[in-house]
Amino acid sequence: MLEFNHEERVGSKDSRNSFDVCRGEGRDKQQWRGHFEFVVPGAWYHVMARGIERWTIYSDEGYYRKFEELLANLPERFGVRMHTYVLMPNHYHLQIETPRLNLSEAIKWLNVSYVSWFNQARRNGPLLQGRFKAVVHDPDEAGWTIHEYIHLNPVRVKRFGASRSDDKGPSAEQMVEMVKELTEFKWSSYRSYAGYTPAPKWLCTEAIMNRVPARTQGGKRDQYRQRFREMMGAGDLGTSWKESLAGNLVLGGKDFVERVRKMLAGNRNEQKALREMEKPPVDWERIPRRSRNCGENLGKKSVDATEIRGASWRC
Repeated sequence: MLEFNHEERVGSKDSRNSFDVCRGEGRDKQQWRGHFEFVVPGAWYHVMARGIERWTIYSDEGYYRKFEELLANLPERFGVRMHTYVLMPNHYHLQIETPRLNLSEAIKWLNVSYVSWFNQARRNGPLLQGRFKAVVHDPDEAGWTIHEYIHLNPVRVKRFGASRSDDKGPSAEQMVEMVKELTEFKWSSYRSYAGYTPAPKWLCTEAIMNRVPARTQGGKRDQYRQRFREMMGAGDLGTSWKESLAGNLVLGGKDFVERVRKMLAGNRNEQKALREMEKPPVDWERIPRRSRNCGENLGKKSVDATEIRGASWRC
């Protein structure tokens, strides 16, 4: 499989995008702190919001286009740098950078603006499930990982074997369909990165594309497309990073996680997240197999605490 450069500093001079917004030269450079108390300078965020009860939030092309129009306003209004996005029928994923430290303010405006427009066209009442979820990640160590995960959303579905429990990759027929789906899916930044369509000015592509091991833009696009074909062919749909997530909140190396942990320790609003990060991992190998499935133990004698051997877990 192609080896991409995960070491280059995305904030370096050579990785800056030619568009002003991607260089952080928006309307003003003032550092703002939004309503989202947990902010990490220099980090990127994987933001996700889902329709309430998994309702469809994009009914047809008009709804997708409206949401993209709102995305296009985020860089100028809030100074964010949009690196990656995908809009699925009942949820969306964004990978963004917030130099003004105003993630909550930006996403609140995005969600409220879209829901208000949606309700005028279709209905009244809540549309999205809660506010939004965000995973803060180190762009150097996890930026590519989240980027791949977001772009693989259109093919991470049952008809392509996403629920398969074995290690086999897709069949030849599935592989053809997966490549076709990824190439033709319009509501994602993948087509801009892969060279199928020009990138809009509000999408910052250079920080990611500078890591692709090729000298020319055409070579980078070829390598980029090949990377995704190889991942799909190997049955790798980009989900393994979830096993390394600290406290359901942070993704990166030990130094980055420790940096975030120290920031949380001084923030009274984020003590729950801090406790999650400090929980010891469950050693499943030491937990008796018969006690792992709560359903099997309903109505039966409870498992002796000594059998758990100190593992911290609950059903």
